[in-house]
Amino acid sequence: MSALFKENEGSVVTVRAGKNIGTGFYVTPDFIVTNLHVLRGSASVGYFKNYADGETPVKYVVGVDAQNDLALLLAPTPGKPVKIGVPSDVSPGAELFAIGSPRGYEKTITSGMLSQRRQDGIMQVSIAVSPGSSGSPVFTMQGEVVGVVVAQRRDAQNLNFAIPADRVSQLLQKSGATPKAQYTEIAQSDFARDPGPLEGGAGGSLEVDFVGIDTSLPGCKNFSSTIYENTTTSLIKRCVCNDAVMLTNRLCQCHSCRR
Repeated sequence: MSALFKENEGSVVTVRAGKNIGTGFYVTPDFIVTNLHVLRGSASVGYFKNYADGETPVKYVVGVDAQNDLALLLAPTPGKPVKIGVPSDVSPGAELFAIGSPRGYEKTITSGMLSQRRQDGIMQVSIAVSPGSSGSPVFTMQGEVVGVVVAQRRDAQNLNFAIPADRVSQLLQKSGATPKAQYTEIAQSDFARDPGPLEGGAGGSLEVDFVGIDTSLPGCKNFSSTIYENTTTSLIKRCVCNDAVMLTNRLCQCHSCRR
């Protein structure tokens, strides 16, 4: 694992979007992928290959996959791309590791395993993650990226989730054909102007609990929740459950799950 870290840590960057910190990684010499929720509400984005080398501003977003919480950035400085693997080849119990910037601590490696696959192929992993880990590549012991860290259960221990890496390949294939003249400036993008779920009130996303995760609770489906910062009412949760959208406190008011 030490050798795999040395081989791949140069492909991983720390992403700064306004006050948000996340992780990204090179998927081509010119493109960096990260989570869309890291960028939301931010008109300026930059990344650090290493803190000591300073920040590189990013001007353009090449493509966005809102359903899978992914964004592809145009990197002004080239980097070494990771090797994308096949998520379906990884079975529960397989050893995995991630490299990212939890709480802004760059180049942090954490290990675990694939715990299970959930709804729509979402990977449940036991790799330790924290805010700032969003967008971290999840590697196999063959050095292939099979997932992208996206969410965590705050009320559990090492119960975390990753988007399968084939969704990255699909976004790359779709966006790679876009002429550079058609790239969108980040300051003009929809996500930069997105204020969150409350009109005129909510700021950037602070926490993603679930993204399309099946909770396995009776009567509860399509559950997702995002906590937003609100200047007048502190923390507001946008809860989606059974196709109904609710703006609540930290407890979802869905009668089926009460989460």
